[in-house]
Amino acid sequence: MTGDCIDCLEWHQGDDLPAGLDPAAAGTHIGMFLTWIILNDCTSEAHEDDHAEALEAVQSRTLTGRGYLMDKCGGNLRDTDLGEDAQLFAKEYYGSNAEGHSPYLEDYERTLAAGLPSIYHVQDGWDNYDLLAPVIDAAYERWTASQQ
Repeated sequence: MTGDCIDCLEWHQGDDLPAGLDPAAAGTHIGMFLTWIILNDCTSEAHEDDHAEALEAVQSRTLTGRGYLMDKCGGNLRDTDLGEDAQLFAKEYYGSNAEGHSPYLEDYERTLAAGLPSIYHVQDGWDNYDLLAPVIDAAYERWTASQQ
């Protein structure tokens, strides 16, 4: 798929990724956000049409969002992977704010990476997603209220 990259695996590999970690660890934070998108039915119609079985695997928790990201998105989360409202939400929440910080990455780090050497040390799994999901839910509720 084409479209603007919201976050791309390759941006986090190389010097950013601590030595000794699986290269896939560079995509855990992207996959966690993508999981929320999938579980809240915010993917684009193209994903619904082309990857229904994989979406169902995430919804039934037999595939993580990072797995979906790698298998179906080539490691890149693009605006065209998201539905229209989700694109707007991601631009504000996942993208950098006026101070140059991503509210999502700040929430991710505070919720899952506190005490870890880096955000890349967060384990990809449903327990961690379940800790992060209410934080994203709250951000989405604030964003939705700000749109009215």
